[in-house]
Amino acid sequence: MKTFEITDTAGMTRKAAEKAIRKHYHDNLTYRGIEFVDTVYLDEINEAARKHLRSQDKQESYLGYLPQEDVFVSGWDVFGGGRNIAFVKVAPDGTAKASPGYEGHGMVYMNVYNALHERYPSLVDIRLD
Repeated sequence: MKTFEITDTAGMTRKAAEKAIRKHYHDNLTYRGIEFVDTVYLDEINEAARKHLRSQDKQESYLGYLPQEDVFVSGWDVFGGGRNIAFVKVAPDGTAKASPGYEGHGMVYMNVYNALHERYPSLVDIRLD
């Protein structure tokens, strides 16, 4: 099967981009020519976001891509410490920057999904947990 390059989503509608990502997700998705799921997502994005968050009790719940900025948005459920949901922008060079989180109870996929897309209207969903 042919691979799909995440950066190619820049000229696509959000719906078309998400369909292409789902079709190629496990074995045929690349980012800048590198296998995405194990190499870029798990080894780089997830680790950069995890190190950036201070809480020890956290679980990654969302991953999206902002084509115009060429950055990933990683969403986390964070347990304890006030804000229960954190968002971390991760750039291709591995630098991470936290966005303001949300107070209250709930998981990213339950009650913050719409807020993410309001904050980042061009956000392309890659992984929802």
